[in-house]
Amino acid sequence: MAGERPGIAAGHGYLFGLGLFGVGVGWVHVGLAVFGLGPVAVVLATGTLVGGLALFPAATLALACVLRPRWNAAYFMLAAPAAWVALEWLRGWLFTGFPWLTLGTNQTAGPFGTQLAPIFGVLGLSLLVAVVAVVAVVAGVLAWIGMTRRRYLARGLAFAGVLALAPLTE
Repeated sequence: MAGERPGIAAGHGYLFGLGLFGVGVGWVHVGLAVFGLGPVAVVLATGTLVGGLALFPAATLALACVLRPRWNAAYFMLAAPAAWVALEWLRGWLFTGFPWLTLGTNQTAGPFGTQLAPIFGVLGLSLLVAVVAVVAVVAGVLAWIGMTRRRYLARGLAFAGVLALAPLTE
């Protein structure tokens, strides 16, 4: 995303959103079919919902692409996850909401969810997951740098970073 134009980043986000919501809201398709809509109406309604929801990840990546050149890397690593969670909040609030498939939802049964969800809520867990994901990507980049330039110290630090993050991803 470093050198991309906002339109290309939005396209990538939209494709991601189509995959996320296309698979994640299959229950809507089943519910509409069971309760009496015809097959064409079910496909159109579900496709419209999925296409509309995919606009949120598209907007997030376009915004991140626009703001990235203006921020240093450390600030961006916190601001990009915050933007993602802000758009999750907007999606859950706008037009009576659709709060399903937030990043924090997948953590509610894990060790973080049971202890932190009552305090921070699902959006707090979303922010935690998003920040951890960004840090994991940075650790992966450090590992790649360490392997390509054969810098043993960088490779060891990257490996230690990935090991430190492993418990957070369960």
